[in-house]
Amino acid sequence: MNKAILHRVFAFSFVVASSFSSLVMAGTVDAGNGWKCTADKIKNAKYDGGSLAYIHLDPYGRGDNYRVTLNAAKTEASGKTGNDTPFVCKKG
Repeated sequence: MNKAILHRVFAFSFVVASSFSSLVMAGTVDAGNGWKCTADKIKNAKYDGGSLAYIHLDPYGRGDNYRVTLNAAKTEASGKTGNDTPFVCKKG
């Protein structure tokens, strides 16, 4: 194989691996009350539209309640966990 082909194969493999890694790590879970929450390594979530969301990430044994910021329409809440992992909860 020449260098140009090897370079293309390596670049393609890197893109595929990076995409797969992102898909595996990010997740969305049902948070109850019509809400779904998304974050890297999310295991569980509870949210009811208020000022706090319960977020539990892997590999931690339990989650915690974190402050959220709601958008004007009150259909999306965003925040960060204690280890600065961003999360978003969406209504619907």
